[in-house]
Amino acid sequence: MKYRHIILLIAGTIFYFLVNFQRTVIPGAIFNELQSGLGSNAGYITALGSAFMYIYATCQLVTGLFVDRKGGFRTILLGGFFFALGSLAFPFCKSLWPMYLSRAFTGLGASCVYLSMIKELTRLYPKKFTVLFGIFMCVGYAGSITAGRPFVGAINQFPWRSVLGSIGLLTVAVYIAYSATIISMPKPEKKTTPWSFKPLLMVYCNPKNRMLASFTCFNWGLYYTLLTVIGKKYLEDYCKMSTIDATWVITIMGALSAGFNCLSGILSHALGNRRRPFLIGGASLATVSYLLMSIALAFKFQSPFLCVLFFLVTLTASQSPVQVAAMHELNTPETGGVTVAVLNFTSYLMVALFSNLCGMLLECFPPTVVDDIKIYGANSYLLFFAFATLVSLFGLIRVRLLPECGKA
Repeated sequence: MKYRHIILLIAGTIFYFLVNFQRTVIPGAIFNELQSGLGSNAGYITALGSAFMYIYATCQLVTGLFVDRKGGFRTILLGGFFFALGSLAFPFCKSLWPMYLSRAFTGLGASCVYLSMIKELTRLYPKKFTVLFGIFMCVGYAGSITAGRPFVGAINQFPWRSVLGSIGLLTVAVYIAYSATIISMPKPEKKTTPWSFKPLLMVYCNPKNRMLASFTCFNWGLYYTLLTVIGKKYLEDYCKMSTIDATWVITIMGALSAGFNCLSGILSHALGNRRRPFLIGGASLATVSYLLMSIALAFKFQSPFLCVLFFLVTLTASQSPVQVAAMHELNTPETGGVTVAVLNFTSYLMVALFSNLCGMLLECFPPTVVDDIKIYGANSYLLFFAFATLVSLFGLIRVRLLPECGKA
């Protein structure tokens, strides 16, 4: 039985790698290819990211409750089907609406993996959880790194539909192997506990949770919109970076996020499990970074070195161990399981909303069309980064009201 658990954990970790790849690669890495191929404006292209994120965010709440009843492995079995279906279908879609549907399926399946793996790692290896969770997160974030320079290098050699189709076939193969393993295992005992959304309401009713979420969801939403939607396009359009250099920036952002997510937990522990310095420091640095980007746009300052501000924003959004630990410390053990689900829901809901808003703001000023590719100017990007500055400032004000929740 144990070797089957190991196979399932390995397959689940590969799924999380693929989830991060799918979250990052569309639409950001192929923004221009999609826009020129479909003849659509920015709003329709950024909505491809939102189609994934709205479903992904909403399903976090249901997944948090589902894994407590059916177990993590069985939850992945169900969600993995939709994830494989959406991943395989997208590159074969020729118009926007089928693309939206396939991205929704991908988001539905992807929403099951993270919480399910946390559940199973906690159940099977409670004493080694932090070590295995760290490995799981690093492998998963490698998916975001692969969606940067390696993916763009691949589509420079082969059509992007062929590359994504190959990734879709790999996803189907992993799902078949996973299904064959879990179906041959004895079914767990059924739980008769009735469904209840009361734990979710308890988490939302805690004002301290709302203070923490105000920073976490806004900060993550803005960062992930940069990473997956607008970042590469901004670096190409305004900073005049080549496609290769811009994708290297996105790749480095993924690597920094993976590294600092591991490091932030270690540093927090070394400081006596303090959380507040990281939260306030992150909110402050994010606000300053977006403000500097706005000032550069307002004064028409163009330089590839503006990508350094992207790296600073990445650090502020890469504090998952600190934020999850703070969320657990602000709530009772009875609601510990759904706290992560609530945090994920609010964070990815903001990604979806900001992705939609980003597309609309870009279209407020007419772009320049070069070889069927729309190039947006400083005023378009200024609208977004000014909005990001205001949102970050609100998050900073809210998180400063949060008391220290860690214990020395």
